[in-house]
Amino acid sequence: TPSEVSFILAENGNHKIYFINHKPIEIADKNFDYFKQIGFPEDKFYLFVRKYLLNISLTTFEDEKLLTPYMLDTGEKKIEKNKVPPDKRREIKNVFLK
Repeated sequence: TPSEVSFILAENGNHKIYFINHKPIEIADKNFDYFKQIGFPEDKFYLFVRKYLLNISLTTFEDEKLLTPYMLDTGEKKIEKNKVPPDKRREIKNVFLK
């Protein structure tokens, strides 16, 4: 379900879906609109720098970074860290610091 998705990473026309408590999966030849069509609510996911679709409820904004927990292929849990550029900080604060 979308609530279990930490983030979706777009690379080379494919999307790798990272989960909070499951190993990631890859989906070929889809775009971010596809995820909206299958039930990913726009108000719960945020498109960051054109390649990350982040789950707002699992992501925190801290020290000018977006931090999102996820699980690797190995089953190890990690934190994805995305530095927020200065021109996006106000927008990010409005989304993640409600």
